[in-house]
Amino acid sequence: NVKKAGMISKFAGGLGIYLGKIRATGAPIRKFKGASSGVLPVVKIINDVMVYVDQLGMRKGSASITLDIWHKDVLDFLEVKTNVGDERKKAHDIHPAISIPDLFMKRLKENGKWTLFDPYYCKNVRDGKNLEDFYGEEFEELYLKLEKELPDYAKKEISAFELWKRLLTVIFETGEPYIFFRDTANRLNPNKHCGMVYSSNLCHEIVQNQSISTHISETLSEDGTITHVKKSGDVVVCNLGSINLGKVWKKEDLERVVPILVRMLDNVIEMNFYAIKEAQYTNKRYRAIGIGVSNYHYCLVKNGIPWESDRHLRFANSLFERIAYYAIKGSMELAKERGKYPLFDGSDWSKGIFFGRMPEENQRLSKENGNNFDWIGLAEEVKRNGMRNAYLLALMPTGSTSLIVSATPSIDPIFAKFYKEENMSGILPQVPPEVDKYFWHYKSAYNIDQEWIIRAAAERQKWIDQAQSLNLYIDPEKIDGPTLSRLYTLAWELGLKTVYYCRSKSLTDIEECESCAT
Repeated sequence: NVKKAGMISKFAGGLGIYLGKIRATGAPIRKFKGASSGVLPVVKIINDVMVYVDQLGMRKGSASITLDIWHKDVLDFLEVKTNVGDERKKAHDIHPAISIPDLFMKRLKENGKWTLFDPYYCKNVRDGKNLEDFYGEEFEELYLKLEKELPDYAKKEISAFELWKRLLTVIFETGEPYIFFRDTANRLNPNKHCGMVYSSNLCHEIVQNQSISTHISETLSEDGTITHVKKSGDVVVCNLGSINLGKVWKKEDLERVVPILVRMLDNVIEMNFYAIKEAQYTNKRYRAIGIGVSNYHYCLVKNGIPWESDRHLRFANSLFERIAYYAIKGSMELAKERGKYPLFDGSDWSKGIFFGRMPEENQRLSKENGNNFDWIGLAEEVKRNGMRNAYLLALMPTGSTSLIVSATPSIDPIFAKFYKEENMSGILPQVPPEVDKYFWHYKSAYNIDQEWIIRAAAERQKWIDQAQSLNLYIDPEKIDGPTLSRLYTLAWELGLKTVYYCRSKSLTDIEECESCAT
């Protein structure tokens, strides 16, 4: 697995890694008690691999590592990027992420207790599956059962609030870990019939099925040839492309552009080089793509829509329904021409269920926001013709590509009306599109009430089958613990699947009037 991680990094890939199946510190190995070193040594190995296997010396490899909030090693895992504590337990070059089930958020609201488990004792809990292989009601039922029945040495009880407080403190200090709301992600997974989602990718917008590759045999021939046979699991690949909303946002433009983007990304699946065979296998089974956007803030500004407004929420809902409708239609038309993806039968798509909703509900929502799309008709066409791609929409970060085309990045508000971007080419002064014309319409990220960022994301999420690289922007001098807690709780309540960075304004920045700076 370390070799696979190195190969992916070598060929400029970022990694999203789930470690929830690794036994906790002190768990037995082959019946020897206290033998396991737990999760942290594995985290450090991956960290060192990412540093060593860089990308032509231009940038380090990058990996996001996800652990469940019920894992017994989670408190140590939270500290891997902090600047206090035992340096031997640190991994400063990876990006930690925490997977959170609904049950934890319920316990938090009740100010209840939370039990941490050692995965070693959570194996084969039902139908040969482990606790982490379940979600929703099944997970809750099994969690409560284990909470009662496991011996004291296999679990640890703590306050849900104290754990949450520690998580938020680390987020405040480091901007991470990323957050993955696992029950929402799995409940709305259109391909839940053939797998489960355990974590997200490096940038936390990809939500697709994952599974472990299994070793079958190892043989040695007389001439010294060693043959390994294994069955491939699902190793997710990001095939991403974005729409420049500064130029394309109207119905007629999206109707023309989105199907072309679907076709182009489907072509990438055929033409791509795969660093490991598991990635190729998964890509051909699911043919998953991720359509995202850039220039979102500019699109709002040029349409005269303030970020902190109900108009913004209505606009986001309407715009992303358009993108979703033409993406699904484009994939369906491509399936007529090239065939449906191999795992289509049994999926939500095959049942006419889009984004967890029946076609009649989608039609009603479309009428409400003014698009008036025929979702009932499209659902029938999809049932009849299939879909070319198992996953379609994912709002990725577009930092570098947005710089190239002078756009605002992804779905983020502007960082500032004037700032300096430092990269390998040097220090580049940056301003948002048409800043001279719309200077007073732009509002920078740190001056926006972050609840509006989350509420807008929730409107977009209604029409996205995967997730969004959603950043929050906080001013350390103006935010307190309850406010930060409210933001993350609101993200869960409104149905977001992930939260990416929590970006913090530097306390050392000299206050400067943006009007003067430009």
